[in-house]
Amino acid sequence: MNTARLGAAGLILATGTMPQTPPGIAGSGACRTCHQEQYDAWAGSTHGTAGGPPGPATVIAPFDGSAIRFADAVVSPVVRDDGRYVFVVERSGRPPMELEVTGVVGRGHMVGGGTQGFASLFPDGTERFLPFDYSEDGDTWFCNTAFVGGFWVPGADRARLRADAGWLPITEAMRLTECGDWPPVRILGTSRRFANCQNCHGSQVEVRYRADLARYETQAMSLAINCESCHGPALAHVEEARAAGEPGALPASLATLDVDASLRVCFECHALKRAIGVDSGDGPRDGPQQYSLGLPLIGDSPYLPDGRIATFGYQQTHRSSACYLFGSMTCVDCHDPHGQGYRDVFGNALEGRFDDRQCTACHASKAADPEAHTFHPAGSDGAACTSCHMPYVQHPELSPAIPYARADHTISIPRPGFDEEAGLQSACSGCHSDRSPAELAAQVAAWWGEVAPHRAEVAALVTATAPAASPGDLDRAVAAAAARGPRHGIAKLMAMDAWVRGRAAQGLDAAADRSTGGLDDVPGRALATLVRDDDEDVGAAAAAALHATRGDDPAVRALLDAVTRGAPDQAAFRARWAAALTQWAAAVDRVGGPAAALPFLRRAQEVRPTAPDVLVALGAGLAAAGDMAQAVQVYLEALRHGPGDPVALVNVGLALETLGREEDAAAMYEEAVRVRPTEALAHLNLGNTRFRRGDFEGAIAAYRAAVRNDAGLSRAHFYLGVSLANTGRVAEALPSLYNALEFAPDDAEIQDVIRQVEAVLRY
Repeated sequence: MNTARLGAAGLILATGTMPQTPPGIAGSGACRTCHQEQYDAWAGSTHGTAGGPPGPATVIAPFDGSAIRFADAVVSPVVRDDGRYVFVVERSGRPPMELEVTGVVGRGHMVGGGTQGFASLFPDGTERFLPFDYSEDGDTWFCNTAFVGGFWVPGADRARLRADAGWLPITEAMRLTECGDWPPVRILGTSRRFANCQNCHGSQVEVRYRADLARYETQAMSLAINCESCHGPALAHVEEARAAGEPGALPASLATLDVDASLRVCFECHALKRAIGVDSGDGPRDGPQQYSLGLPLIGDSPYLPDGRIATFGYQQTHRSSACYLFGSMTCVDCHDPHGQGYRDVFGNALEGRFDDRQCTACHASKAADPEAHTFHPAGSDGAACTSCHMPYVQHPELSPAIPYARADHTISIPRPGFDEEAGLQSACSGCHSDRSPAELAAQVAAWWGEVAPHRAEVAALVTATAPAASPGDLDRAVAAAAARGPRHGIAKLMAMDAWVRGRAAQGLDAAADRSTGGLDDVPGRALATLVRDDDEDVGAAAAAALHATRGDDPAVRALLDAVTRGAPDQAAFRARWAAALTQWAAAVDRVGGPAAALPFLRRAQEVRPTAPDVLVALGAGLAAAGDMAQAVQVYLEALRHGPGDPVALVNVGLALETLGREEDAAAMYEEAVRVRPTEALAHLNLGNTRFRRGDFEGAIAAYRAAVRNDAGLSRAHFYLGVSLANTGRVAEALPSLYNALEFAPDDAEIQDVIRQVEAVLRY
């Protein structure tokens, strides 16, 4: 039986005595002696029981052998006699595959929709999430039907296999390849080479490539969320306390943090983010991983103009709430950080999320006569503050088939009609589905009068993002956002994103807009204000917007130079700036093609001229635009600054092939395989060069290495099958051809070869 696990090893879970323990980490058990009350609360909390190795205490999904049936596969979750939890995958024409569960994430805790996922160790040493997720609320197995890809993950062509219909229950009408995580590509931990969960589903998770082992290694203290995930490394504190009998080297008390610092602790996981400065997995990083909360808004914003979720997101929408913008509310004003129970702003425990004291502790005037404010009977669901202002909203990107609703942390005002036009269900419609949005809007007006207008920056952004928006609307949106205070980072980023993408969509020259006066018109003055913003994401995005659209203007260049020199961390500022440009390039490419994206990529190179990731992105843009000779030069420059980068090596090989330099291309693939034996595309392309030379045995070895490291490469499976057939191993070829067809079901060439092989086997 084939298996996706490597030997008996799995995820390396570190303890306080194992050599894999990250530097400075003591482990939650070390906190217990002095902090028993907090430890006990944490141990039974959703953080303390968030995940772990598979076993009766962690697995809530039915591993009883009952089949999960696809149209083209049967998957059986079972527990072996030795206690191993496995998924047995059976497909026609191929031997069974056994995927052993090495990590469990989630316990179905979440109100609004609790789920559980599973990870498995793969031959390259990564721990990858499997496409078989379980919904406790729906009591069903499901998968994500959207394509799962990462910044460096090849194979975007596989997106056509996906239904892109969100999360759907697995049925016999669904092909296995409709699941975005099949073959598994999303890893536990953070590496730019893979789609990943950004270290959220575990504590002190590290994944890096080990050249000495020729594979990756994934380590984690725990798949629960431990004390040091929030408090930081505590080993020095623990050791000094044990030695001296009293605390020493105290970690910072989170209770003393200001509002934004407190929120950042929670947003390490409860927010969309992008890694900044992450290495390629080849070695340790310098200092802790840095993340940007603002960059996910650039190029393809997940938010509606008022900050609510348009696609998928988490509790970071709190940054668009009035309670944050004009108050001091943090996550721990409502949520006990250890037990995750509810509490009011004074720390008093509450019965649950529907206890109005969560709100009336600050809004005392609403407590005297709730019915006068809510027009619903006191004590009813409709009278609860959170029912109207923090309704549970199903993530729009996921479909309603699998319950996964989360409380609206923008703490919004219900606006029936407007909410539905924006693609969301209003709080009123959530309870009164028998009435139309227009009827509900009329009722709101009858009870409360005219609903409070949107804030100025939100109203301007609503207009600017409408289909009929004019250049003036875009300018006014940026100006309105720039006029706001220091906490309005979400609105500022969204306004700049709309402005840059709107100008590109209108056909304006994004690289050098000479129709404006540098910094002397409305958007110029607004961006000049925003580039000095205290929010580092806002400042970097404003620099990118100015650079992309007015970068040839002397006044603009002088401003950007001065701002960069004044940045507390120039390298981080430039990293964010360049990242914004590359993300806008991707957005513009989707609309206007590769040529429209190139100006943004060239600007990114100006910002970080020696950064391998920026150079590789520019090389890819040049190749997509058809300038292969220049692409080769840029890739070679990337390799000069990042020797051995397997992505650059593969890409330059492909460009050289296009130029007819096949021997040079083969040398690049050979080097990529040497420095990174797990690089599937290097093996695939090396196999192709050997195949064309008639070296079928060499091609077979390369193709087998390709599919071993990435089972979703249809062409690798296909040419492996063809190579086997050409060497007389016809029966051995057929399973590879079936694998190829699985990932390219409409490919006439694969279908024809399968018919020929089947005919040979019959006779």
